[in-house]
Amino acid sequence: MSISPNPLRAALVLLAAVAAAGCGERAPSAGAARGARAVPVTVATVEQRDVPRELPTTGIVTPLAVAEVRPQIAAVIERVHVREGESVAAGAPLFTLDASTQVAQLAKAEADLGRNSALLEDAERTLERNRDLATRRLVAQSALDSSAFAVKALRAQVQSDRAAIAEARVNVDHSTITAPSAGRVGEINWHAGSLVQPSVTPPLLVITQTDPISVAFTLPERELPALRDALAAGVTVPVSAREPQSGERLQGRLSFIDSSVDSASGTIRLKAEFANPQTRLWPGQYVEVRVRAATDRGAHVLPLAAVQNGQNGPYLYVIGTDATVTQRPVRLLRVVDDLALIDGAEAGERVVLEGAVNLRPGGKVREAPAEGAKS
Repeated sequence: MSISPNPLRAALVLLAAVAAAGCGERAPSAGAARGARAVPVTVATVEQRDVPRELPTTGIVTPLAVAEVRPQIAAVIERVHVREGESVAAGAPLFTLDASTQVAQLAKAEADLGRNSALLEDAERTLERNRDLATRRLVAQSALDSSAFAVKALRAQVQSDRAAIAEARVNVDHSTITAPSAGRVGEINWHAGSLVQPSVTPPLLVITQTDPISVAFTLPERELPALRDALAAGVTVPVSAREPQSGERLQGRLSFIDSSVDSASGTIRLKAEFANPQTRLWPGQYVEVRVRAATDRGAHVLPLAAVQNGQNGPYLYVIGTDATVTQRPVRLLRVVDDLALIDGAEAGERVVLEGAVNLRPGGKVREAPAEGAKS
């Protein structure tokens, strides 16, 4: 027995009607969309303010001065006045040397001066007598000339003795070795009882200046004109360095621009100076550096999280007065930490910060706390 085609035709018609009804539910009218429930979102407001233009780089902490301390005389060390790692002021005593030889040389020079000064006085009296006698033709001219020569020679010897005394006093003073600059004492290489001399290697010790201290770094040569002009005009160029342990940013200033560009890397070497009274920056450390090259005046700023990325570039969901959102393309100028500098939005406009994943243009939103938007 064959099946009648009428029931089959009726089933096909019923399936077509169900499919049409389903399509109608997936494509609601504009009025239905406007009546949909508002999506909870967190909101940010576009701000207009001055934003520093900072150049990030990596630098190495370098001391402003490193002094190798060596003796100026050959002598035995009597006493060491400092300890390794100690901070010292400029002029603080470091070593005392045995100065007995230098004291003896000073005494000898003073004695020589006394003897030759007495001889000079006698020679000057003899010269005066001979001059008087020469006027009366009672002494030969050769005797007068000899007297004058003796006076000149002794005067020169007295000057030499005075110079020897000055040198001996300097050598005695060199028996006390003081710090040439303030800083931190490194390893002490020579101790009491050691015989040292000016050519000693290694040095007695090294003093490293740590306050203030500098950070050396490089930047692309394209940044050179602005930095050079700022220094030439006497403008302070702020530089910050992130302290490795705490992450805190320490503030300093640009102090040096090298005289030439490294042609191999296309970079210029620079240094910044930092106050470092607590020794938070340590020589040899690598630190994150930011140089404030300029400032963007009146920039439009908002949290970077509010900027959405689409096929046609970045955009914002701008919230209208009726709580509906509009998709607006913007130009992302630059990013500073978690802030975005944009072109295409005005100060005071409210935009969606979180919750944009559930939005469509023309949809309704309601402002909610951050915790509500994340749930």
